[in-house]
Amino acid sequence: MKESIYWCVADKVRSDVPRVLINREKVGEADPELKRLGVEHGFNFGEGNYRDVLYLGNCDDGTTELCKLLGWIEDLQKLIKENTTAEHEAHNPITKGPSAL
Repeated sequence: MKESIYWCVADKVRSDVPRVLINREKVGEADPELKRLGVEHGFNFGEGNYRDVLYLGNCDDGTTELCKLLGWIEDLQKLIKENTTAEHEAHNPITKGPSAL
């Protein structure tokens, strides 16, 4: 996330908005030196944390777990099914009858 343009997105939300990082490793934490100077930048997964959530693992598992906790699992499964079907149809057009020789 550090190398991505998305790195700064977490700092663009209001201070009362929860933030969730789903990643295989912990990234984007606030710089301790800046924090001591009162500059809030990056995630805070430690002391004083009131809004940042970290899920260590792959994106699919983290998203599934979050949807379960929020009661959205049926919606997620429906979206997955719809998108999987649409992607399959886009790459494998259905033929109409046998090919003429």
